[in-house]
Amino acid sequence: MNDVPEYFEKERFRRDEDAPHIEGPLWVRVMARRVEAQLSRDWHFGFVTWNYLFRSSVNLSRSFFSYERGTGESGRAITAEELGTGAIEICKALWGKYTDLDGRSKNVGGDMTKVRYTPGLSAAAKRLLQNVEHTSRKIAGTQVTRRQMCSDTNANRIRYGVPIFVTFTPDEAHNCLMLRLSRCRQNDPVFADGRDEVGKRVAQRREPPLGQDFTDDVFLRVPIADLQQWLPDYDERQTILARDALASVDGFRVACSVTYEYLWGMRVCAFCPDCNNGAASTPCQDIFGSNATPEGGSLGRLDAGYTSIEAQKSKGSLHAHSQLFVQCLHQHTPLIEVLRQIKGSRGDVVLKYLQYKAHVCKQTYEDVASARACQTDIEKDWPEYKTSTVLLSRPGYQSRRDDATFYDAKYVVES
Repeated sequence: MNDVPEYFEKERFRRDEDAPHIEGPLWVRVMARRVEAQLSRDWHFGFVTWNYLFRSSVNLSRSFFSYERGTGESGRAITAEELGTGAIEICKALWGKYTDLDGRSKNVGGDMTKVRYTPGLSAAAKRLLQNVEHTSRKIAGTQVTRRQMCSDTNANRIRYGVPIFVTFTPDEAHNCLMLRLSRCRQNDPVFADGRDEVGKRVAQRREPPLGQDFTDDVFLRVPIADLQQWLPDYDERQTILARDALASVDGFRVACSVTYEYLWGMRVCAFCPDCNNGAASTPCQDIFGSNATPEGGSLGRLDAGYTSIEAQKSKGSLHAHSQLFVQCLHQHTPLIEVLRQIKGSRGDVVLKYLQYKAHVCKQTYEDVASARACQTDIEKDWPEYKTSTVLLSRPGYQSRRDDATFYDAKYVVES
């Protein structure tokens, strides 16, 4: 049972005075990470706790606007009847029309942030809308939060220049990292009498292995029964993640952090951007406000990045939309100066931009003949690719980097 907010006068229930104070949001985070299967595999627990958090955020929020003060028009307080009428007006306006800044009439479409532009709203309805926007400003998934994100990205454009847009979606069905983060007790009652042997094995700390190459050229002569000891099949992987949804969420966030650091060459941590605050913190930014490492990444040197995580409508799996701010000619240079350099370079600037675009957005195969040779086999497994192990593997050539002596002898040439 969680504690009541600190500003409540009610005494804590069954707690010592020096016991940690755990309010609703922290309690939900702690309970969601419990290792007992009766909680981690409960399909209703996550939805119920989110509903509890949402309602608590709304009911316990400290509203900036007061209904008891004068409206500014009549100079009197708003009555309960007027508030009820204003709420009805808002509900009707959600599916009405509003006038944009250019004077055009458009459908509101259920967007609460557009209701304020609906003509004919009463003073009580406008006051309710002010309260709604203030309360939902810190609630994830609301339209007000999305609008705040737009303000953040516009601020980043002013500071870091025009970004490039990148989106990526790790496939849950072919992701050993998400399976690795699935947790459960080895002596949990759900595993009694030999039930769910695969789930019991995968729930261990070091299962399944992440550095293994499962491709056919490595396991060509290995029996299927021996291969299953290393890796669950497609249906078993889907079942494991369906029973432990938090593993897929944690795996996705880890994949995002790894992508930022090792693919895009940026300094990141679990506390960004708050790691810049405080005297005892270790900031990821340098003194110039850049997160780029000296050598950069696959897209060049990136000063900053802004990623929005959302769920897809088809399967509910997470994917990310990122704005990445690359150090380039037009980052801070005025357009008139960019045009002057283009004219003076006799096309070299345009050629370099085309080369960069071909590098970061490559749409051709490196080996066209090899791609065509295996195209038929790949299309047979479409769309689930149930029997394919390519996306689950770590290619053998990558593991050679683990042995520094071998890597230096083969790839590093002394001058």
